[in-house]
Amino acid sequence: MSSHLVDECAAPPKNCFRLVVLGTARVGKTAIVSRFLFNQYDDQYTPTIEDFHRKMYRIRGEVYRLDILDTSGVHPFPAMRRLSFLTGDLFILVYSVDNYESYMEVMRLREQILESKASCKTRTAAPPMIIAGNKADRPESEREVLYDEVAKWVSTVKKCAFLETSAKKNGNINELFQTLFELAKLPPEMSPSLHRRVSIGDQAWEAAKKGISFYPRGKQDDNPLGVVSPHARRPSLRSDLIEAEAKAEQEQRRAEKPSIPKISSALSPYRSQYRSCTWMSLLRQAFQGLVRPAGGQVCRLQVQHRCYNAPAAGHVQVDMNSDTGVATVRLNRPPVNSLNLDVLTELSIALEKLETDRSCRAMVLASAVPGIFSAGLDIMEMYKSTPERCVAFWRALQDAWLNLYGSRLITMAAIEGHSPAGGCLLAMSCDYRVMADGKFQIGLNETRLGIVAPFWFTDVMLCTIGHRETEKALQLGAMYSAQQALSIGLVDKVVPADQVMSTVQTELKSWLQIPDAARVITKTSMRKQVLDRLSSQKEKDAQFFADFILRESVQKSLGAYIASLQKRKS
Repeated sequence: MSSHLVDECAAPPKNCFRLVVLGTARVGKTAIVSRFLFNQYDDQYTPTIEDFHRKMYRIRGEVYRLDILDTSGVHPFPAMRRLSFLTGDLFILVYSVDNYESYMEVMRLREQILESKASCKTRTAAPPMIIAGNKADRPESEREVLYDEVAKWVSTVKKCAFLETSAKKNGNINELFQTLFELAKLPPEMSPSLHRRVSIGDQAWEAAKKGISFYPRGKQDDNPLGVVSPHARRPSLRSDLIEAEAKAEQEQRRAEKPSIPKISSALSPYRSQYRSCTWMSLLRQAFQGLVRPAGGQVCRLQVQHRCYNAPAAGHVQVDMNSDTGVATVRLNRPPVNSLNLDVLTELSIALEKLETDRSCRAMVLASAVPGIFSAGLDIMEMYKSTPERCVAFWRALQDAWLNLYGSRLITMAAIEGHSPAGGCLLAMSCDYRVMADGKFQIGLNETRLGIVAPFWFTDVMLCTIGHRETEKALQLGAMYSAQQALSIGLVDKVVPADQVMSTVQTELKSWLQIPDAARVITKTSMRKQVLDRLSSQKEKDAQFFADFILRESVQKSLGAYIASLQKRKS
């Protein structure tokens, strides 16, 4: 019955909201959500990757829907976290009063949310937020965060409130949600103490959702009702897109500013060129906890606490062979697999999910588009863009590379086509590379476009082919044939195109014979310095990229390159 709840009792888009709960690990995020939904508390700590809950309400004759995203408190999942910023309508930021660093993280999270909202040009620059200082029941001797300090900070920011809570003692939990709902101008009856909790199948709920009465003498129960869907699934990409557009249009009409773009086009300034690329495609992999195994059946990644719908076709396809523990990740953005914000975000999330699946031991990176591995970064992300968009794009690239280069998995690149620039970076970041012989080329050719390869591109190439070859390659923007690439160590093996995947599978057999623990420790020790160099200056690197790429001289070079491509096509 619960799986049909939304169909039977659909809330209009204006009454659908997403609440995102954020904070570091062990501050009590899940405990607060559990108190709100079920009035329960569990002393046992279980790390959260991502939990999804749904609560439906019947209030004054209208149906409301509240989706709650309980996020991970650790940072191996930056792409998933960034998407939670983009999709949230209201936020609870949780810290623990006995952990000052968790309070500092709350302040950082607020800034990151605002930056993410600004980067996609959504209307809500400052969404409603409430700061929850949890574990207020702890002895004063253990307290590290003073109430007055937080209250003073919150008083200086807009659309933000603050309460100290105790999920364990059920202290201020009702007030926390009531204050947030008032801040977000939602019905106060959504608060736990102001509606009657019922269950699926309860007569009151069944009657309320159908708008009929089961009471004697035709009396109708006007009391607000709330019901938790026990097996909630994330909504489909299509339904989320429709609701997001409807809400954007409603805000637009209310503000009487028809020039404001729809949410769905906010991350696609060139949507007329790529009509299938809406900002909601960024969410596709976040809604997909499923991967498609060899043989066509659907299997679930072995990640606790998550429940998802079957995936729609996306820019990144994941095939999992549960017998061998090998996943094949295929880039699928015709015609040339150019890496835009959507693709990079999907790739990051796919890699994050595989990293958490302990049954997965290896990953093959390949292409679903014949004749091309990847043409590299989408030039349209860099041409006539905004500083915010450039920073968001570069962060997505950083995350994708960090996930790939630092993966615990055995990673192999099946290069069955051309692989310039960013495509070459992805290939070099794998542990082993097999390339198709023939006309295909590979290399970092950024200088030919008037762009300088970032330091971490250079670091990876240095580790792959050595200093002298890297110096020549980067200055000249050299592109190598398969045989030339083999001779300098840029690829490990060259075979006919129809043998690339079979060769990768053969090589994997020998790699899979090595004990994982020893291999991972060795790999980590070899790559740690390169990874740490970017990790320690991600923001500085992203800002440098935005400043550099938006220079007039660089924009002129990009414009000339785009014109040459258009002339070639015509």
